[in-house]
This record gives sequence, structure tokens and C-alpha cells, in this order.
Amino acid sequence: MGKSDLLLLKYQVDTIHFSLNEKFDFKSTKSVKLNQNFSRIIDKIDENHCKVSLTFSVDDREENPTPFELNVQISGIFKLDNWEEDDRSVFINTNAVAILYPFVRSLVATLTANANVPAYVLPVFNIAAWFEENDK
Repeated sequence: MGKSDLLLLKYQVDTIHFSLNEKFDFKSTKSVKLNQNFSRIIDKIDENHCKVSLTFSVDDREENPTPFELNVQISGIFKLDNWEEDDRSVFINTNAVAILYPFVRSLVATLTANANVPAYVLPVFNIAAWFEENDK
């Protein structure tokens, strides 16, 4: 793998959705297992630019109730010359997502803290490796 000239030109928050589960009983629940998921979308702008969107969601399910539902999506515009070439596309699939993850992590923590529920702080982990494992 060669040197990366990957640049984040800008990022934006595309979606913020928070919905409180008013039926959730915080007092009787000692631990909460969140039904969470990540997804990514890579859209071509041109041969040197792409848009990468990273989404994190928490769903409330009857079999595993959660205190809230949450959906956030952040997109970044990245520049990388000839990014679709095999040896360079790895920078988009791994590095671009890794660059966006701290923005999602911060947004989720701020949103939950300001919603007057216990703040949910996503763990620090290798999100690129997580996607690689889930893509199998």
C-alpha cells in the first residue's frame, strides 16, 4: 500500500433523530443492551473526489427495549487522486470511515447528554476493522 494523500475537504451532519422511549423504566433496569448498527455509503463525485457517509443507529425493539431510538449520519467530502483504483480505494474504505467516526462519536455523546438521558459514549475502536469483518 502506498502513501495516502487522502484529504477531508468538509464534513456535514446529514441526519439527527432522537426519540425518547417514555415506557422505558430506568429504575428497574440495571443494564441496557443497545440494538446498534453502523453503515457506510460511498458515492463517487468524480475520479478524485467522493462522498463518504457514516450512519449510526439505535433501534428500540420489543424483545430488547432501549431508552431511546437514535439515528445520526455524517458525510464527508474526500479528495484522493484516482481513488477508485484498487490500491487506493482501501484509503476510502478504511481511512475515510476512521476519520468520520470521531465526529459520529462526539455527536452521539452530545445528543444523548443533552436529551437528559445517561450520555452514551461510543467506545474507541477500529471501525474500519469492524466494517471489514461485517463485510465478510
